[in-house]
Amino acid sequence: MIDTKYGILFTVDLLHKYFADGNCDDFTITPSQRTQAYMSGHKMLSRQYDNKLYVGQPADAANKPVDVLPNNMQLTFFMQLNNALFFNYTNLPSASPAGNIYYFTNRDNNTAATKNFLSQFLVYDNTKLYAPGDIVTDGTGMVFQSIKSGTGISPSLANSDNWVVIDDSQYVSQLDILQWMPSVSTYTFNTPQNVISVDVWGYNTVTFDYTNNVLSKKQGLQVAMQAFTLNLAMLVPGKYKLTVNGVDKLIYINDELSSSQAFAVIDIFNDASLAPAYQFLKNTGEFASPAYSIYFLNRYTIWKYILASGGAGTITDPLGKYSFTAPVSGTVFSVKPIPLSQQALKFTLTLNGDHSPIDCASPQRLIRYKPAADTYSCSEIFLNY
Repeated sequence: MIDTKYGILFTVDLLHKYFADGNCDDFTITPSQRTQAYMSGHKMLSRQYDNKLYVGQPADAANKPVDVLPNNMQLTFFMQLNNALFFNYTNLPSASPAGNIYYFTNRDNNTAATKNFLSQFLVYDNTKLYAPGDIVTDGTGMVFQSIKSGTGISPSLANSDNWVVIDDSQYVSQLDILQWMPSVSTYTFNTPQNVISVDVWGYNTVTFDYTNNVLSKKQGLQVAMQAFTLNLAMLVPGKYKLTVNGVDKLIYINDELSSSQAFAVIDIFNDASLAPAYQFLKNTGEFASPAYSIYFLNRYTIWKYILASGGAGTITDPLGKYSFTAPVSGTVFSVKPIPLSQQALKFTLTLNGDHSPIDCASPQRLIRYKPAADTYSCSEIFLNY
């Protein structure tokens, strides 16, 4: 019997700031059928243990791949969400438009806080209107979350009415959402068109953008049409830029998703142009075993304490980080959003001269709260005082 030695080609670590240990066990990661067939043919293995995916390749005695890794090799994995409460404690929209999917790839050169993230870099745009929950990175690499709508107000500690600092990691955001399209679909125009012009652009490993033209069609019509059949079945599953009559959008094509309830797609490539930290092999040819990360940020909510007695109790934070409104009819609100977390915060209720520790917010139930122009997620906590 011959034992096959395996080297770790790469790992994918799922992380979440809500959990006390930082690990996210809410997903099952499985290879696509196309990837599974490729891996089986090359004796590659993928295994998930808790929050981490391991992908292995047969190795020789020097810890080098037995088979040459082809350039532009693509391995695709689907993330299946298993926790119904995930969106309650995660800083993502609770519902996205139909057909959207989160997309993660090692082509996003996004290294921060000693981790190699598969999500897109969080860019700040001073012309954009930011709403509560939006996250960006400042010029020093620190991530800030918006807690009040505004435009042109830079993320900084000085602008604490609009922004709260998180840390120097990179988190999943709406930048990572792609529109999924079946390979054959009906494309509808806003108004009837006399010409159909279609261009599809694939990833350019030299310029690191979607400027490699892989499909170009143009057709004049005798009668203006409102819709037509868009056939992209000749394309390899993946991310593309689609241009129809001058209108651009980024799309993801993979017909396996038509029968899947996948939350996200992970595309891992063996590009020679990948950043060094994302490369599979060292210069010596040995496995580098890059560790990739996908990091979710916990949701920030307004905490609404409701006293059963209707008394005028006050709530304080011994650490002085969070503050609360004056009680009105037994109801006290946090002045600013507070992050939901498994790690309890030690708030104190003072009522009738007594000081009592109180419960923290739970992700079990959220409501909407609009104290002024902005609408926030709100956590209600009922106290038997």
